[in-house]
Amino acid sequence: DDGSGGTTTVIVALLAVVVLAAGAVVLRRRRS
Repeated sequence: DDGSGGTTTVIVALLAVVVLAAGAVVLRRRRS
């Protein structure tokens, strides 16, 4: 998105949150 809006930034941030959440769940399942 050519400098008009921060949509890409928001998408990247949301993806990062999802990845971190999934990683936490996987770690918890592996530990238990």
